[in-house]
Amino acid sequence: MHPSVQRIAIMKYLMEHRTHPTVDTIYTDLLPILPTLSRTTVYNTLELFCEKNAAMSLTIDRRNIRYDGCVKPHAHFMCNGCGRVFDVEINEGAIKWDTFRSSGAGGQNVNKVESGVRARYMWHNPFTNEDEEILVECTETRDQPKNKERALARLRTFIYDKEHQKYLDDIASRRKTMVSTGDRSAKIRTYNYPQGRITDHRIGYTIYNLPAFMDGQIQDCIDHLIVAENAERLKESEL
Repeated sequence: MHPSVQRIAIMKYLMEHRTHPTVDTIYTDLLPILPTLSRTTVYNTLELFCEKNAAMSLTIDRRNIRYDGCVKPHAHFMCNGCGRVFDVEINEGAIKWDTFRSSGAGGQNVNKVESGVRARYMWHNPFTNEDEEILVECTETRDQPKNKERALARLRTFIYDKEHQKYLDDIASRRKTMVSTGDRSAKIRTYNYPQGRITDHRIGYTIYNLPAFMDGQIQDCIDHLIVAENAERLKESEL
């Protein structure tokens, strides 16, 4: 695979933004850096990465295809509320498996075959920032491999539920800080005509060229807002 400026930029974006972006998201974010970039180039590059096992595609539906720069085996869960796709990475080699004989009424396998499985996994809790042991058992079938597969699925679901709740709590916390109080400090922008000053309070941007700004020369302000928005997106992607 021949390296190019576009391919390097797209791969770097995938590795730095673990948000499972779409073609349009990558194109929009990289266009200010690569003005000659096209959506077709982004799509073809991502498909090439998938073909060479440098990335993987996640087909949500026909109109919603995401891309992941991590090709290690891991599960994905999508939040139906916010539409975000989450990674659930489990080091299966660190799972301690135990087998035991199932108990219950009837059946030739009861108390004779060790078909029940028990999984113990040390997980880093994002709420307490401490490691804790997760214990999952499964005795639903008479087949030990099937019980093991179901126990692993429950382990992934448990971890996803916990990490998704942490994500929702972080979103709710940020929204509380964004609620306007109605006082002067909550204003978005100030136009001071005597001083010829414009101040955008959201990003701390100030210029002393009010007449030109009112005539439509606002690109510099837009550029600063884009930089601030991209910085905020980067923070969200790190949650």
